[in-house]
Amino acid sequence: MSEKVSCGLLMFQRDPEGPRVLLVHPGGPFFRNKDLGAWSLPKGVPEPGEERLACAVREFQEEVGFVPTPPLWPLGEVKQKGGKIVHAWAFEARLPEGHVLCANTFELEWPPRSGQRRCFPEIDRAELFTPSAAREKINPAQAVFIDRFLKSGVLVCALLLGFFGCGTPRAPVRPGPKPPVAVDLSPTQIETLLPSKAKPRSQWAEAVWYGLLANDLLPRQPEACAVIAIVGQESGFQADPAVPGLAKLVKQRLEAHQEQLPLVGKPLFERLLSARSADDARSFRHRLDAVRTEGDLDRVFRDMLHHYRAHYPTTYATVNVASRLFDVESLEALNPITTAGSMQVNVRFAEAWAAHEKGTDPAHVRDELYTIKGGIYYGTARLMGHTAAYEDPIYRFADYNAGVYASRNAAFQAQVGTLIGTKLSWDGDVLSYDERGAPLDAPTKTLAALEAFAARYAPALSVRELRKDARGEKSASFEQTKTYKAVKRAFAQLTGRPPKYAILPDVAISSPKFSQTRSTAWFAQSVDRRYRDCLAKVPAPGR
Repeated sequence: MSEKVSCGLLMFQRDPEGPRVLLVHPGGPFFRNKDLGAWSLPKGVPEPGEERLACAVREFQEEVGFVPTPPLWPLGEVKQKGGKIVHAWAFEARLPEGHVLCANTFELEWPPRSGQRRCFPEIDRAELFTPSAAREKINPAQAVFIDRFLKSGVLVCALLLGFFGCGTPRAPVRPGPKPPVAVDLSPTQIETLLPSKAKPRSQWAEAVWYGLLANDLLPRQPEACAVIAIVGQESGFQADPAVPGLAKLVKQRLEAHQEQLPLVGKPLFERLLSARSADDARSFRHRLDAVRTEGDLDRVFRDMLHHYRAHYPTTYATVNVASRLFDVESLEALNPITTAGSMQVNVRFAEAWAAHEKGTDPAHVRDELYTIKGGIYYGTARLMGHTAAYEDPIYRFADYNAGVYASRNAAFQAQVGTLIGTKLSWDGDVLSYDERGAPLDAPTKTLAALEAFAARYAPALSVRELRKDARGEKSASFEQTKTYKAVKRAFAQLTGRPPKYAILPDVAISSPKFSQTRSTAWFAQSVDRRYRDCLAKVPAPGR
């Protein structure tokens, strides 16, 4: 008999008088007159293949009516009197003024043996309580979550996040200090899940364990296997993977750019390539000819920039050659490799994730990415850092390749196309974006289709509001916009089918790392096979 599992979230709100927590009261006739001990966290049962945290987020959204926002701090698990295991996480939010519940309903023959079936809400009340009052109201077994919340340091972490301005970040923000949590697997146990080619095994296992904890995730087998699968797919467990033909690719980029340098031109560039740094006897040209890995390439470019600034200060200041060729922006423009490390993390994402640390240098972030520990830390943040109600982890794997919420947005695009009778690309992007990921005002086929949809099915939705909603497509809050809800509602009414939350995006992957063009679906399916193989392994007993 399978274990009964339920997953939920403890929302807390900081007020001048102290914290308050949100509890819900079950609906229906059996709980109508019950109060003390009857309340609960918003929670529910995972769907087949659904991640526990995704289940908790989905249930909260369905029962309370808005999307939880990261960070979510683990509170462990408890066993209720009937044997059900409840897993919980805490997060901070503020209950909107006049908020109305949108809970699901259920049917029940009532009164008993009357032959009459009545509809009741699963949840009939949601209220904020002080921790002491919540202990009396909540199911006795779940009262442990209140105690863990108060003792774990979650409030301190939330305060620090608020101090650093991370409450509503515009870019990915690295989480604050990690509160103490109970863990499922030790590094030694994670080591038994690694493939044979992962060496040194203890270092990889330690990095996976640390990367999960540092990103506010319990190091359990599903989470560990997801990270292990991405590492296996992206680098084959190489901290600084080699790229075939990298030296040739870089040479082509440099030759194409050197004629664009104002005033300096080819002679100065040739002298620069013939120079060398103080700690390496080889010229920059020879070092570039010998690069094999992304780390090699980054270090050469940084040394070239340092040498140029030191030996050509007047020219550098006059024509700002470095700003055209060697600084952070142009380094990325010249470098054909925009991802780094064992999990091939997008470098800009990693820099944004670490940006809240005062004095963080992009070069330092790059160096971290080429280590076992750093590559997995940033990769885990990239994989698990966005809250989505995916029914299967394969969609999270697709997001890792195509961008956050690409799978959710691809389903949205498919539904818009169905409603207006046109074929749209399922690339997960409603808008177009510049090289740094900022949305552009340029028209897109999906945006035009959305405007046609609004004119036909949602005339009250203005073009201005629609475009404003579309700018939130890379966030969980997109699901709460009028545009998103209107599309889902119209699709259900027109087709008679429930709209899918996610599908695999249709995005071509063209990279110097591949000998042929691949797709996001291929990537996600390949990772998923590795993930399933890892799940089939039995971790070693003990700690």
